[in-house]
Amino acid sequence: MDPSYILVIVLLLVIIGTVSFFIRYQQRGTRRVITDDYTEGLRLLLLGEKKKALEKLRLAAIKDTNNIDAYIKIGELLRESGQTDKAIKIHNQLTVRRDLTKEERIDIYKSLIRDYGAATKYDKGLEFIELLLQLDKNNDWALNKKLLFYESAADWQKAFETKQKILKTAGEKDDALLALYKVQKGLALAREGETSDAQDAYQEALKLNPLCVPAYLYRADACIREKKQKDALNLLMKFIDNIPEKAHLAFDRLRQLLFDMGNFSQLETIYQSVQAKNPDSFQSYLALAKLYEGKGDFNEALDLALRALEKKPDSVSSRAKVIKYYNKLGRQEKAIQYALSWIDSLDIGHNHYVCVRCGFQSSEPLWYCPNCRNWNSFEV
Repeated sequence: MDPSYILVIVLLLVIIGTVSFFIRYQQRGTRRVITDDYTEGLRLLLLGEKKKALEKLRLAAIKDTNNIDAYIKIGELLRESGQTDKAIKIHNQLTVRRDLTKEERIDIYKSLIRDYGAATKYDKGLEFIELLLQLDKNNDWALNKKLLFYESAADWQKAFETKQKILKTAGEKDDALLALYKVQKGLALAREGETSDAQDAYQEALKLNPLCVPAYLYRADACIREKKQKDALNLLMKFIDNIPEKAHLAFDRLRQLLFDMGNFSQLETIYQSVQAKNPDSFQSYLALAKLYEGKGDFNEALDLALRALEKKPDSVSSRAKVIKYYNKLGRQEKAIQYALSWIDSLDIGHNHYVCVRCGFQSSEPLWYCPNCRNWNSFEV
């Protein structure tokens, strides 16, 4: 081979190598600066230094406008600081980019969904949930956010359908929970005056779960409002027969209903039947005690209250009744004895229900906590 030809090849290789070296060096240097700002921003985030992290992430985004994650995190920090509108603007601007990967687009949509959730703009959030589901139709995170948004917006039919899909995707079945969505739908309809549709929703709940407690109770309430007293009584009696362990939830309704119907004497028989089916029902003893109290028979009332206290020693209502009846009978010493043993207890009332998840309090039993949005979190 011609030596001059070999020399030319060598020179070309040297030139190419040198140029490549400088290009790599420059790229490496630039990338190092960007990476340092971005990495430092992430480090500060982990340390909880959010203001400093925001500054570093902004620098990273300025130096590299293709750093999608930096923009996403900037928006997240703005939202967390209460600047939701700015977060929405930043994240929305990212959606118009054409060179986004599927993963980047999903991350952007997730941020926008969080933004609109924080702004309580559920309709807009649901739009981006649908876009995310077009990219990943069984995305668990998106489906659960969709459910949360429908619940927050009190769109119980859509929430029901979404929960159905979530359960189906997971290969699970929970008709008892689905029935509660129908109950919430019925309550919403009742508030709007759609009594007939509300009744239909309660009936759908009972088809899903024949032991759905609130469906019986709210159906009976609807019948009472419509002056259909016999229908209400039949529903409440069916409820007691089917779910005797929860029969006490119908006692107040039954008391008022039978009084209005002029059939108050039937109440004692009902309470006794509950005791026969569920001997541990301290509430039935208390209900009977109240009946005898109304008759002025405090000896019988006391005996029933003491039996209720035996069934549930930590019952505030039972102990209060015992103290009251001892006092009525002139046995103040016994009343004081029971009162002193109860001195550290707090009387929160007979109809006081607390969510075990968040502590939310209600004067009536609930099956869906409006505060923390958990199901079946009240002990009833």
